Amino acid sequence: MSDVIIRPMDIDRDAEGIAAMWNASDDGWVGTFTRGVPLTAEKVREFEENRPSMVVYVAEVDGEIAGYCSFWNGHHGLHNEGYLALLNVSGKYQGRSIGRRLIQATIERSVQEGWQRQTLGTWSANFRAVPTYKKTGHFWTPDSSVWMQNFIPGALQMPLARPFFDRHDWYTCYVPELTQSEDDQQWEGLRVFTQRWRAGDESLTIWIDREARAPVAVETDDLQVAALIGEIEPLVGQEVPLRWRVINKSDEPLAVRVDARGDTGLTIDHREEWTVAPGETVVRKARVKVTPEIRLDDDGNAPSVRSIVSVNGREVELFSGVRARKPLSLDIIPGNVALRPGSADEVRIQLHSEMDRDLQVTVQCAPPPGVAVETLPQTVTVPARGHVSLPVQIAAAEEGVYSLPLRVAGKEGEELRPLNETLTLFCLDVGGLLGHREGSSVRLETDMLRVRVNGHSGDIVIESKADDRQLAEVSARIGPPYYAGEFERNGFSLHLTEAGGRATVHLYAEAAHEPGLFFHQEFTLTPIGLGVLRSYLENRTTQPVTRRVRTNISHNDREGYVALPLVRGTVCAPANEFPVTWQEVTRDPADYAEPWTAWEKRDGVLAVAWEDTTDLVDNGRGMALRSVELSAPAGGRSSAMQLTLYAGPGDWCIAREMVLRHPGGRLGDPPAVRRPGLARVEPAVIFTPADEVDARLRVDTVSRRSMDGRVTLTTDEGLSVDPATLDVAGLVDGKDRDEALRLTLAGSDPGVWRGTAHLSLPMCEERRDFAVVRLGDGRPVQVEAETRSGQSVWVMDNGATRMVVAPGFGPSVISWTRHGEEGDNLYSFFPEPRGFSWTYPWFGGIHSILQPVEFWGNTGYLHLESIDGEPVEARDDRGITWRGVRLSTRPQKRELRDIAVQIDLLTVGGSNVLKYIYRLTNLRATEQTVLAGNIVTAALGATPDALVLWGENVRQEPGPFSAWIDNQRWGALTHEPTGRTLIMVGKQSNVVLNNTGKDGNTLSAMQTVRLSGHETCELVWYLALVDDDEMARRYLVLRDVEG
Repeated sequence: MSDVIIRPMDIDRDAEGIAAMWNASDDGWVGTFTRGVPLTAEKVREFEENRPSMVVYVAEVDGEIAGYCSFWNGHHGLHNEGYLALLNVSGKYQGRSIGRRLIQATIERSVQEGWQRQTLGTWSANFRAVPTYKKTGHFWTPDSSVWMQNFIPGALQMPLARPFFDRHDWYTCYVPELTQSEDDQQWEGLRVFTQRWRAGDESLTIWIDREARAPVAVETDDLQVAALIGEIEPLVGQEVPLRWRVINKSDEPLAVRVDARGDTGLTIDHREEWTVAPGETVVRKARVKVTPEIRLDDDGNAPSVRSIVSVNGREVELFSGVRARKPLSLDIIPGNVALRPGSADEVRIQLHSEMDRDLQVTVQCAPPPGVAVETLPQTVTVPARGHVSLPVQIAAAEEGVYSLPLRVAGKEGEELRPLNETLTLFCLDVGGLLGHREGSSVRLETDMLRVRVNGHSGDIVIESKADDRQLAEVSARIGPPYYAGEFERNGFSLHLTEAGGRATVHLYAEAAHEPGLFFHQEFTLTPIGLGVLRSYLENRTTQPVTRRVRTNISHNDREGYVALPLVRGTVCAPANEFPVTWQEVTRDPADYAEPWTAWEKRDGVLAVAWEDTTDLVDNGRGMALRSVELSAPAGGRSSAMQLTLYAGPGDWCIAREMVLRHPGGRLGDPPAVRRPGLARVEPAVIFTPADEVDARLRVDTVSRRSMDGRVTLTTDEGLSVDPATLDVAGLVDGKDRDEALRLTLAGSDPGVWRGTAHLSLPMCEERRDFAVVRLGDGRPVQVEAETRSGQSVWVMDNGATRMVVAPGFGPSVISWTRHGEEGDNLYSFFPEPRGFSWTYPWFGGIHSILQPVEFWGNTGYLHLESIDGEPVEARDDRGITWRGVRLSTRPQKRELRDIAVQIDLLTVGGSNVLKYIYRLTNLRATEQTVLAGNIVTAALGATPDALVLWGENVRQEPGPFSAWIDNQRWGALTHEPTGRTLIMVGKQSNVVLNNTGKDGNTLSAMQTVRLSGHETCELVWYLALVDDDEMARRYLVLRDVEG
């Protein structure tokens, strides 16, 4: 067998071989790596040039590139630690430990750099790689999907451990826990990662404090040294015990010296010496004061007590992390207060107590001139470890930015440090623009947008004020290479100016890797959402400097449509379908008829325009733009790269005019909510199990000009309406017509029949559709409990279909069959979950999901809970009685335990429809936000990889490439050989079409749910089984059904 050579990459020598390796490895990645666009040597060179790799290792076998590993200095704001960014081994060379050897090379590099740890990111269903990562010392961080941390570099540098590693290879004798799950380990009351090595009769154990991300204890065959904090999450103001424990397992006495210092907010300055006799265990104690100054480090590590412990002259550093809790804290809903002059708005002050007893506190404020606050001061009782929400009316007389001091103090004699906070109020009129410096950032606001300029990273975040949704993040870097943290170490200086109805933020910082080179950005915002970003270099060195500026525009590129003005025509396509990657579309500026692009969102449009000399480069998500080479002479400045951005109402046509005609442009017409005259059948979607049903015809106008017209009702064959025409005389605003209708169906089969109300008036014609949905035939629905594979299930039989619900498996609907038809319509892994695409565990069927909103994953946490099931009967607003199963639980996970969950799975007699109701109740008095929904894995008599996924202007056939199309109101799966189709429809725009690549197609529906105190929210979806896609489309009318 040929030797494997691990070496640093030589891009000139290796680019072609790396491209060949990636192309050959495509099938090894979920959704493929190249996304169907083969890599070339040129693309590899560009890819590497634009990445901030410190080193790239390759594995070479007989002159062929067999493996690849890129290694960075930190990631996501973490510095001075390694980050394994990308690892791959070509399929033909797997099984030869190449991946392991590449990882070992990165660990050796971390040791050379003096770093104590390194990290990587992967996915939960990566069954091939996760065991390799764990064998090489990586730990799966709890509550992540999936962040892995490795502390081997620090162990190899630890003086107490060095004798062991001088005798033994660290990898050969490492003892990992090989589970495809989070490493949620505890020891001595601490949250830890445990590193163990065994070599014959010798052993070594190092415990890593998960809060401090550093060693907290070490045990060799001769001794154990530990620094044990008494409480990981104490209250601010408390004193907590810290114990140093030394166990002498040798035959010689140990001379021990401890020097302990605390990070900011942890007060301790302790020095002590003692001797530990052979066989003796000695514990020394001290107290650590937790002060209000305690904060998380910039890298997210918890503050810690650093103990330098010397044992017979050999030193070891131990870290005891503390994540302090505030006894009393407050937040404001909404988090960003925006007022209109002269209009009072409600703001909720939310108090949160971590105390074990009730607190009586007084909330008061000192309004600045021009600001009025009602209902304060106010005295309230905050329950033990509870929450209180105080509604407050705030009004400001004039435009401006105001600071409102808030103070929360306990009653006299209460041992509670007063809480002092300052609330920033933006008072802005229509068409206005305000700016304000807030610490190390600047906040700009128009009546529609909120823009934050981050002085730490230099990033510009654009948000919609209507729903606090991030529209885009703009980040600029200089290079190559383009180090993500180039300016975070020094931070940016910020300067805000407001003039001429515009606000400009000037920010500049010195490059960490090139002292004397400064990067400047000037961002100017106008009240209509038009912005200009200018980026340039300042050279304070004695030599000329030439660099490029790369600007990333990141956003949710799975949403809406993208418009690209190519020379061959403007392409407008679903953003998640084209371009799947920017390699799929030309990036040559000469191929663009105009230098801009736009993304239409659900409530507006985002656009960017660039100069003719700007290049488009691959960014994976969103867009990246790169300047020409910018040259700055010694003691001078370069020319500027300029971009124009627009975020606001309209479509790509409006956006094009805004960004290309800057500073001109037009706002465009307001969106048309309706025509002046309207005839509509109410309800627009009529449910019935009978042959006849009544409805109303309502005709109105917003015009005060009296007109005569006619309404004509047309229907599908099989549906008739009486009357079919109605003459309308003297139709005018305030004189509406309301007529009774009788609709009659022929036949008894379930289905959807459509109709149209056509209003003809002298000034307009308007058509409005309606539909009649025959849900079934009124037969009884049987709901019975059974046991299958040792699990309790509920069987729902409506005479036409049978559904099986397993409360303890997901929970999920594990089967849905139609009488007289072979094959299940759901694809369930019951009774044991498996891995599917990126994710494990996967349950299949119709699986219900609930998780904290900050957690990114596909399985949620309901499968870890105890779910109760019971029969349920419910009558809807239309008089239809639904029967089925209700699933109930109150989750035990800390972030979800104050949410009550009910899931109703309902049907009617003889029906092909399942009504899915997800009901959430906030048991707190304060706001909570969760992510709720479901995943539908269908079979339709086949398997998911045989189904076609389709929706509005979307069609995904089975294949190797993955795609996720979200923010849809419906989606469908079809088995084309039989025509069998399952469609899911919701009123919310939260249906997701999931093409997982080779594993097949699925549907899901995920909704971010914000619940006010004690609020109950219902999410409703309808699922229908039909014989073909044409009938499925008829069920789209269910999008307009309330409840």
